[in-house]
Amino acid sequence: MRVLLTGGTGKTSVRLARFLQNENIPFLLASRRGLAAAPSGMPAVKFDWLDQSTWKEPFQHRFAGGGTISAIYLMEPLVAEPWKPMNEFIDYARKEHGVGRFVLVAGSSAEPSQPGMGMVWQHFLDTGVDYCVLRPSWFMGKCT
Repeated sequence: MRVLLTGGTGKTSVRLARFLQNENIPFLLASRRGLAAAPSGMPAVKFDWLDQSTWKEPFQHRFAGGGTISAIYLMEPLVAEPWKPMNEFIDYARKEHGVGRFVLVAGSSAEPSQPGMGMVWQHFLDTGVDYCVLRPSWFMGKCT
């Protein structure tokens, strides 16, 4: 398994990346600033939800030991109607690159077909893709 983590500089993506790194599961962080914003020692590529020319970047990444991205962790972009580029990217990843698993982070109030991440959730249901929806209420960090 190779995992693409969108929102690659965000709290949950970086923490998940550390977990994957500790378990020797290959991953790739994706963010608008790419490698320049990634934590030291973590692979990253430039990815912008609103710039479809960057969508191919993660799939051109060469993982040590080979393999291709088979799962994508989806963080909501801070744009108007975020479900539109997200659903387009999901279709692109499935059809052009054979990605078979998606994990969507949605608010605890998200429901299928409702505006916001519910529209992405509904897209999963409509297309029959293998998916999981995480509906956290809070994220706690270590206080120092």
